[in-house]
Amino acid sequence: MLPAWAESEEFEIRAKAARPVKLAEMKLLGPAMLADRFGLRSHRETKMVPGYVLLRDPRKPLKLPAAEEATPQD
Repeated sequence: MLPAWAESEEFEIRAKAARPVKLAEMKLLGPAMLADRFGLRSHRETKMVPGYVLLRDPRKPLKLPAAEEATPQD
């Protein structure tokens, strides 16, 4: 259960690495920085869950309507 402020507050964190880093490294540095600066702890886990895969019949043409222009939301 989250506190009420966690549902409404937004934060922007800007950080600069001491050296150029690749995306894979950045994914590790983000959580480490949040733990160091804000005491935020997290963990990752992998679970097998039931699900479905939707596949298209390659023998039939795809009949989807054209997408409508999206409008930006604030």
